[in-house]
Amino acid sequence: MSNLHIDVSHIMGWSGSLTGIERVEYRIIKHYYENNVAKFICWDDSIKDFIIVPKGRIHTEIILRTSSAKNDSKQTRSHAIHAKILSKIKRVGKAEIANFEGQKLIILAGLWDNEAYIVALKNAAKSTKIIHIVYDVIPLIEKGYFVDYLPPIFEKYMLEVLPVCHGILSISQATSGDVERVLIDAKLNVPILEHFRLGDEVIRNGKLVKPQNINGAFVLSVGTIEVRKNHMILYYAYRGLIDAGVDLPPLIIAGKRGWLTADFQYIIEHDEKVRNKIKIIDNANDSELCWLYNNCQYTVFPSFVEGWGLPVAESLSYGKVTISSNTSSMPEIGGNLVDYFNPYSTDDLQKLLQFYNNAKNLSKRTNEIKNSFKILNWDDATSQFAEKVSKIFSA
Repeated sequence: MSNLHIDVSHIMGWSGSLTGIERVEYRIIKHYYENNVAKFICWDDSIKDFIIVPKGRIHTEIILRTSSAKNDSKQTRSHAIHAKILSKIKRVGKAEIANFEGQKLIILAGLWDNEAYIVALKNAAKSTKIIHIVYDVIPLIEKGYFVDYLPPIFEKYMLEVLPVCHGILSISQATSGDVERVLIDAKLNVPILEHFRLGDEVIRNGKLVKPQNINGAFVLSVGTIEVRKNHMILYYAYRGLIDAGVDLPPLIIAGKRGWLTADFQYIIEHDEKVRNKIKIIDNANDSELCWLYNNCQYTVFPSFVEGWGLPVAESLSYGKVTISSNTSSMPEIGGNLVDYFNPYSTDDLQKLLQFYNNAKNLSKRTNEIKNSFKILNWDDATSQFAEKVSKIFSA
């Protein structure tokens, strides 16, 4: 049996839709599950140890799961959720303690707020080669985008766990640079540091489903509604162009409602000039999200900073014109096939919105993308990931 273990604690304890990190976890787990080259483990907080997750449970709890579940406004890695999942595992039979001493372990996300889990990883690292995936370190370098309790928790986890790992795999070159700077600034060990590219496709399941109350042409913006995603600039840009007499297609924002955006949500629901121009869909499932990508005129992604920026890649995979902010990892995704703007400049964004409000301009750029963008499917992406993992473990 393989001496590779994969920690699935985070996704096993996740409720609601699979978005962002959970989409990546899902794809990596699926690769190793289908190739039967790893054991899967999960943290059991009741015994303060890792246990083996039977392959049948991986199939039912993860592989068969999509992001079609309706969002839960209280999504969390809480002990209650873990207890529920783990009780299902234990009902199949007595839980088997995971013994990976002297072997290999991949941490897909980690449990940032669990002190016993952190201690266990630090102890395991004394005899086990650990590779940790890092999606971003934004709570360390841009603390103002988060609720106040999160950065200290995240910082403690990252600065205690990452230095004891054998290797770190980041999801972009930009994130790798951020990780290196954070560890060097803290005067900590920098493990082997590599990055890998994520796949470009949305998980597709069956036929496309049109969300309710959408009629006619529309522009799409995909991403959790949180302050870091910079949705307020969309309001400013739309409101300014409406006041100037520009007739724009409605803007659909597909993303669950997150923190620090109450003002944005209030104003788009109460400003009569934009109420019918900006609509939030906060519970789109996979089939609906695919329909939105397939039928939108183009997409806008205004985020201030990202670890990668999945919606940019997903948009391009549908052959859609993609307007994106020009910071952090976003330019890595589409190169010159993406139209960039300064996320602090409403004028920059308005110019692009007006440019692509012209059918001729939109058609020309759409054809360029369809003819030039090379989709990296998730099967190839996870195969490349596995190759990087083998390379790091061999070093």
